[in-house]
Amino acid sequence: MPDLSGGYGMTSSPAPACAVLPRSICSSALHPGTAATPSRLQRVREPARRDARPVSKTLAAFAGGQPVGRFALPKEIAAPAMHLARADGAFTTGTPATIHGGWTVL
Repeated sequence: MPDLSGGYGMTSSPAPACAVLPRSICSSALHPGTAATPSRLQRVREPARRDARPVSKTLAAFAGGQPVGRFALPKEIAAPAMHLARADGAFTTGTPATIHGGWTVL
């Protein structure tokens, strides 16, 4: 049995899924992008306030740097996570759910 303790290799490789498939265990990973969570928004607001810049301009500049031009809504990350956690996601295994607003197409 391979080491399933975590780390980048676990989320990027189908090996953990192959190891647990005979026991009917699904193994998938989420690769989320930048979401508009309270924590993320605070981390963008603090430098703006420190540097006496308008918070709205700093948020717009940061969001504009995302490939789709905005932050993800938390529900946009939660929906695929819930799919993987429910029984109707049981056939999805061994692959990451990449929900990052287009970073891999750049």
